[in-house]
Amino acid sequence: MNKIINFIKLIFKSIISLLKMDFKDFANKILKPAIKIGFAIFIAIFVLENLFPAELSFIIPHKQGDFVRVGNLHKNFLHSRENQAVLLNDGRVFITDTITSQIYNPKNRRFKLIKDKTLQNRYDFRLSKLKDGKVILIGGSFYQTTPEETFIFNPNINKFEKGSKMLFGRSGHEVMALNDGRVFVVGGYNQQKGKQPEYIYSTEFFNSKINEFEKGPEMPIKISNFKLLLDKDGNVVIIGGSRNYKNKEGYIESIPNTDVFVFNPRFNTITKNGNLVVKRYKQDIFMLNSGEILIMQGFNVKNGKVAEEIEIYNPKTGISSIISILPKDRRKSSIRLCLNTVKLVDDTVILYGGVFQGSFAYMPYFEVDKFNTKTKQYEILKKMNNVMTSSSKSIYLYNDDILLINGGVLENIAHIYKTK
Repeated sequence: MNKIINFIKLIFKSIISLLKMDFKDFANKILKPAIKIGFAIFIAIFVLENLFPAELSFIIPHKQGDFVRVGNLHKNFLHSRENQAVLLNDGRVFITDTITSQIYNPKNRRFKLIKDKTLQNRYDFRLSKLKDGKVILIGGSFYQTTPEETFIFNPNINKFEKGSKMLFGRSGHEVMALNDGRVFVVGGYNQQKGKQPEYIYSTEFFNSKINEFEKGPEMPIKISNFKLLLDKDGNVVIIGGSRNYKNKEGYIESIPNTDVFVFNPRFNTITKNGNLVVKRYKQDIFMLNSGEILIMQGFNVKNGKVAEEIEIYNPKTGISSIISILPKDRRKSSIRLCLNTVKLVDDTVILYGGVFQGSFAYMPYFEVDKFNTKTKQYEILKKMNNVMTSSSKSIYLYNDDILLINGGVLENIAHIYKTK
C-alpha cells in the first residue's frame, strides 16, 4: 500500500514540476527529447516494415482475418510482369514471371531468388504441378511468336530443365492437372512471327509417364481468356472466355462468351453443358462445397466494363443463376473495378486490393470486403495498408494461411491472410 501511495505522490510532483516549468525549459527538457524518441521509433518501424517485414511478422502478434506483410518479392523492375505460382509438395511456393523466379518459404516467410538462366522469356504462360512434384511451364508468347518449347522446374535442386515440345505452341490458353497425372492443355492461339494469331480448336495432354505431348479432342469453338475447374468427378469444367473469329476484313474479333463445356477424361470427350447468364471473360471462379461453381467479376463488353453480377452455375443441371450484385457504393466506379478474390473453406469470399477507375487515373482500392455465398450479404472488414494490384495471386498454404503475391510491375509486397 505504501508503494502505491509513494508512486501517486511521485506522479503529482512530476505534474507540479511541469506546471512550474516555463516553455523554454519544457521545450528543452521534455518536448525535444520526446520528438527525437518519437522520430527514432518511427524510423525504426519504417525500416523494419520495409527492409525486414518477414522478421517483423514473427514479432507482432496476429489474429484471424489479419493481412500480415511477409518478406519482399524479388523484382526486375525493368522487365517484370504478372507472376504465376504453384504450391510445392514440401510446403514452399514456386513463383515465376520467367524473368524472375523465386521460392517462398513459409518457415521464415522470405523469398529466395532462383539463379538459373535456362528458362526463356515468356508472356501469358501457365504452370502445372506434376505427380512427381516437379512443375511444368507450358505455352506463352514472346515477340509475336508462340514457342513450342516447355520447361520443367525441379524443386529438389531448384533448377530448370528443358521439357518436351508441345504439339501446338499457344498463348491465351489454360492448363489443368488431371487425376490420372496428365496435364490437359486447351484453347488459346498459335502465332508465327510476322503473322496474325490463329486461334485453335485443338487440345493436348502432357503425359509425364512418357514425357511427351499427346493429341486431345477438339473444342467446339475457339476461345481464350476462359477459366478451368476440376469438379468432384474429375471432369474439367471450361467456363466463359472470349469467342474468337475472323471478320470480313480478315482481322481477329473477340466477343465475351457464355458457353460452358465439360471435358470428360475417361471418355475423352468435350460437350456443351449449359450457359452462364452474363457474358464474361477473365472472370474469377471458385468451386463451392456443394459442388456448384461461383462466378464473379470478369469483363463483359468490349470497352472493358467489369461484370457486377455474381452467379452460381450448377454442373449437374447446366443452369446458372444470378445470386447477387456487387453494391454500387463498393464499386467506386460504374466503369471498372478489378478486385482480387480468394475463397475461404466456409465458402465466403474475401475481396481485397485491386484498382478502380477514378476521374483521371486508376486508383488503388484499399478496402477489404467479405461476401457470404450462403446469405448473399456483404460485410466491410477493414482497410489494407499496402497496395495490392488487381493482378495479384493467392495460394493456400499447408498451414491454411493464404499467400497473397503482388502482381504489379512496381510492387514487391506480399502478405499472408490468416484464416485461423
